[in-house]
Amino acid sequence: MSPELHIQRFLEGIKGRESAWKERDFPGILKAYARYLKARGAASIKVQPETIAQFLEHLYRRACFRMSTIRNYRRMLAVFYRFLKGRGVVDENPVRDCPAADASLRPPGKDRAYTNEEILKAFVRDWRTLHYTPMFYSELAKIFRKIGTWLKGNRLKLSSLLKEDIASYAAHLESYRKKDGASLSYRTKLLRFQYLRWLIRWLYRNGYREDDPTEALEIEFRREEVPGRAKVLSREWAEYKRKYYSDQQGRWRPATFKARESPLNDFFMHLDSRLIHDPAQISASVLERYRDAVCARREWKEATQWHHLMAVRSFLNWLERSDQILVNPARKIHWPKRARGLPARLMSEHEVKSYFRAATGADPLGIRNRAVFELMYSSGLRAGEVAGLRLSDIDFEGGMIRVNEPKGGPDYQRVIPIGRIALDWLKRYISDARGQLPSLEDLVFTTTRGNPMAAHVISAVMKQYAFKQTLRKTHSSHSWRVTCATAMLRNRADIRHVQEQLGHRSLDSTQLYTRLCPMDLKKAHEKTHPREKEWRRLEKAHEARERRRKKSDTAAPIN
Repeated sequence: MSPELHIQRFLEGIKGRESAWKERDFPGILKAYARYLKARGAASIKVQPETIAQFLEHLYRRACFRMSTIRNYRRMLAVFYRFLKGRGVVDENPVRDCPAADASLRPPGKDRAYTNEEILKAFVRDWRTLHYTPMFYSELAKIFRKIGTWLKGNRLKLSSLLKEDIASYAAHLESYRKKDGASLSYRTKLLRFQYLRWLIRWLYRNGYREDDPTEALEIEFRREEVPGRAKVLSREWAEYKRKYYSDQQGRWRPATFKARESPLNDFFMHLDSRLIHDPAQISASVLERYRDAVCARREWKEATQWHHLMAVRSFLNWLERSDQILVNPARKIHWPKRARGLPARLMSEHEVKSYFRAATGADPLGIRNRAVFELMYSSGLRAGEVAGLRLSDIDFEGGMIRVNEPKGGPDYQRVIPIGRIALDWLKRYISDARGQLPSLEDLVFTTTRGNPMAAHVISAVMKQYAFKQTLRKTHSSHSWRVTCATAMLRNRADIRHVQEQLGHRSLDSTQLYTRLCPMDLKKAHEKTHPREKEWRRLEKAHEARERRRKKSDTAAPIN
């Protein structure tokens, strides 16, 4: 039995028997331990005490955990192996004979001084082998470039930084201004400083430094407060929001309620800051100021700005329909149109094959991930539709799938075809791997905790595989849908058939994908442009010369 299944049984066995903090911390700790064993090629949970000691050294030197955290990991592993010993899985508890974690894990010092560039490259290389997901990796590289620029500007070396230098870096973050003159947010300052702290701790624990100046260093950054912005919704607007949500029950999906939460709270706080607590007080000038404030948020994309304003307009329309206001002020002002750019998540053929190559493992998770990728690429299903797919929805004989939980509700249920390769992977997953994962009723795909595979889970899995395959771009679960639609259109599928396959309400949504594959425009360009005609003439002349050369070579006499 794999270590993951032993861990799953252990987590199910301790429910209600351990303290709340232990039940909260056990999954993350044991998951990290299982990843470590898998990276070492260990297929069994039975290990020697030396393996536990190497895992603790791995946490100390590469993950740079605090010593108290490492001791907590050791205690948790002791409880885990005590559970396995009671079930007869192991004969002895290997943690008992493992040496205690202390500062002796630190290796001897390096034999020479290293430059900042060499240290940063070594740390990033260690980070890549430690973290199996690229979470924060692009952000890590960007922050390290900024740290390297600051070090070069101040002529400092990472191997000799003092407390005063680190405090100077914190002051630099406080005084830093962006191109638009805005200061860094509290989270950004804290994150950049934390990366420098991790880097210096890594230097000390791997022998690049003789001391760790960040051990007792405490830095407090200033929190930026938005003037006039209320922290909590007023009682009046909280009641209006409750009534609004109550009236939308049965019409909106749970994801819609969650998406409208932040835009509506932002609008209500804007009204509270201007002492407006009655819908009758909302005028066109108030909406214009809010619209201008939203459009001035440069950190938001145009789609995000449109989403915030659309939520406000929907709320005002509800007030008008329910006769809570006589005149809708939203009709008196101009609202920005929705930007309909090109889909930015299209995958190339090489990237698609890279994901398929990465998900070829024989373990249950590898088979599950490959089946999910093949299904989404073949059918163009949304991630939410994949999460709600049930065994009874699959017609293996006819090669069809019934989408019972589509976006938009029951009015958009549909039956669509699925390719034979994807169908074969589904059969393999259901017969070989599904029984080894926690099941949830008759759902096809579940996580290791028995939950449906939501969109963020599929996107996280794709990030893992993109990281392993060293792809320059990371994609989301929606990328498979975009790639499926574009592939069908490139191969001359009728746009009405693609619309039915994707479950689009309007043909305008499907026509967006035709802009990614302008095949007719390409043919017209090749046929009519003068430079293309010149290229064809030169190509024909080159082929004629090659034919004459080959003919002369074959006709030449043999001496």
